[in-house]
Amino acid sequence: MSKINERKRNMKNEWLEEKDQVSNQIQPEKWGSRNVSIFRKIKVLGLGSYGEVSLSENIQTKEKVALKRVRMSGESEGFPLTAIREIKLLQMLDHQNVVKLKEVVTSCTTKKEGIGSIYMVFEYIGHDLAGLIDSPNVHKFTLPQIKCYMKQLLEGLHYCHSRNVLHRDIKGANLLIDNQGQLKIADFGLARIARDKRLTDRVVTLWYRSPELLLGSTNYDYSVDMWSVGCVLAELLFRKPLLPGKKEFEQLDLIWSLCGTPDQNNWDGAHKLKYYQKYKPKRSLPRVVRESFKSFGKQVVDLLDNLLSLDPSKRMTAHETLDHEFFWTDPMPAIPQSLPNYPDTHELDSKNRKEAMRRENNKNNIKKQRSNNYNNVNRSNFHSHNTNKNPNMNARRGGSRGRGRGRGRGRGMIRGRGMVRGRGMIRGRGMIRGRGMDRGRGIYRGRGMDRGRGRGSGDIINIRSRGMARGSGRAREMNSIRGRGGSRGRARGRSFVQTQLPNQYYHDQNQFH
Repeated sequence: MSKINERKRNMKNEWLEEKDQVSNQIQPEKWGSRNVSIFRKIKVLGLGSYGEVSLSENIQTKEKVALKRVRMSGESEGFPLTAIREIKLLQMLDHQNVVKLKEVVTSCTTKKEGIGSIYMVFEYIGHDLAGLIDSPNVHKFTLPQIKCYMKQLLEGLHYCHSRNVLHRDIKGANLLIDNQGQLKIADFGLARIARDKRLTDRVVTLWYRSPELLLGSTNYDYSVDMWSVGCVLAELLFRKPLLPGKKEFEQLDLIWSLCGTPDQNNWDGAHKLKYYQKYKPKRSLPRVVRESFKSFGKQVVDLLDNLLSLDPSKRMTAHETLDHEFFWTDPMPAIPQSLPNYPDTHELDSKNRKEAMRRENNKNNIKKQRSNNYNNVNRSNFHSHNTNKNPNMNARRGGSRGRGRGRGRGRGMIRGRGMVRGRGMIRGRGMIRGRGMDRGRGIYRGRGMDRGRGRGSGDIINIRSRGMARGSGRAREMNSIRGRGGSRGRARGRSFVQTQLPNQYYHDQNQFH
């Protein structure tokens, strides 16, 4: 236990030392000098663990920017180290395919107020790749268009890797595209310098996470970004995520089913990783990458087969990928300026559309269910009234099925705990009462009902039957109308059926009084 505590203290000291070093390199006197009030918020573009990104406008210049609010909650040590790293890295990166950090502003108005809320000000770009993939306004990505996007992604990534920067979160939502067709890599919140000794395996969004990270590797390199590049390319081709797992074990199962199970031939070092025994495949699966993408052509198949290699040492680098024949055979990559313009759309817009569709579907399902329940109740009432008009149908076969005392069971018109739920659908005369189906001493209760053995009073005849499995069941009433089945109950209890009989019946009965 003491060794663990000592290790934690050492890690914290290293963390604080790194934070001081990074903070000194950022030159704080050059950022945070302006107040966020110079911007007017228009709408939210994205939400995440990092904070919130919103489209805003400079009140003076009318320039549109993306404001990224740094989440400060839980930071007992002050400014978040992840934000400091991101600012530091973006200050040192300058490439046409990497998003530009314009400045950093704060919400405080005086030095006495402290640091306040911190906002990173980026150039505004109208689309991200995830939003375009899900957009109803984008009917199809052409192969030259896909090649153009992938070439720009690889050029930006090659530049980052040449500066020893691991992005560690390449995905469609972090690839911004403007209306000139230019792609820029964004969100460096998880990025690190590759030569750093302490790396974590809890990086990269799950769908784009490489198998070595899922198995717990902390000694990795640029190849984790290249696996993500392969997933993005496949997503552009299919217009849907390639490996949409919900948990780590499910993500690995999807990887094994596509790329095959690891062995000494395709990934010799897999068994040495921390979580291999926990997540190792239960059976041997073949690699089917080439078969899965063969409809897209030989070059696509060959490129994806390399990028989605289980062994990270066998994946091509960004520079090597740019030299792949995929980018040098017809059709050639499109020129960015020739690509179509689309209405602004981001991943959050896509999520909002899906959520609206889900709510609408739920609303329609509820309406449909209510309509079905209403129709079922009406049919039940219709059959009940039709049965009551014919005295020879008083002893019905199978009535209903339910639990407990006083409820019928049989072959059944109504099964389960009941079509009619609650204390009653109709209250008053002729009330239907039931906890699941029928409850009380009668299905229909009305005035003039005499609870005797089949004696009618007023204009209603009360018919009483006993029994659950007593022979064929007996229905008894004044003129000995009998039939098969009556009502069959489980346990004790009696069913009462009150039946409206023709006036002629009452006239005939009155002759005996």
